[in-house]
Amino acid sequence: MIVLTVEKELKIKNVATLWKQIRESEEQLEVNCSALEKIDGAGMQLLIYLDKQEYRLAGLSDQMKDKIKSKGYSVIGDKT
Repeated sequence: MIVLTVEKELKIKNVATLWKQIRESEEQLEVNCSALEKIDGAGMQLLIYLDKQEYRLAGLSDQMKDKIKSKGYSVIGDKT
């Protein structure tokens, strides 16, 4: 399993880089979100999509889950 680590910010300026890494991977992925502190709409869209596609979002904080929930969406995060 490959672990991709999300930086402190997941915003429009860097979401495409993470998405490219995910798309190009041929192995099972875990997305480590433990360092994530700031997110914008583009970052939320990617996390929601990954969650719905059954990717493992490890370390997604309750603060980030609450921020996404406040916009009317939800993510489960770590599926272990």
